[in-house]
Amino acid sequence: MPYDSPDTYKRREVRIAIDRKNNHLRLIVQDWGMGIPDEYRERIFRPFFSTKEPHKGMGIGLSITKEIVEKYFQGTIAVKTTPGRGTTFTVTFPHVPSTHGEQLHID
Repeated sequence: MPYDSPDTYKRREVRIAIDRKNNHLRLIVQDWGMGIPDEYRERIFRPFFSTKEPHKGMGIGLSITKEIVEKYFQGTIAVKTTPGRGTTFTVTFPHVPSTHGEQLHID
């Protein structure tokens, strides 16, 4: 069964949360899928790394995301995963107060 086969997922659910911690904003995305195997974990942020069959994906999504987060927002992106239990990505940005006096309210 391929790594990204839908038949391997336990719960088709994703949790997304935003919080502020230590003067940083964190975007947390968590799933309860099959997790990322150890042999892939160190490579997932490398350009063109993919577990998909040829011509089914380029493998640039996470590498571009990491570059944007770090280079343009001075943030970080981290992954915690347990094979067979799920994965959590945490994107952390420095909190910069608005200079316009406006605040975004998310309901």
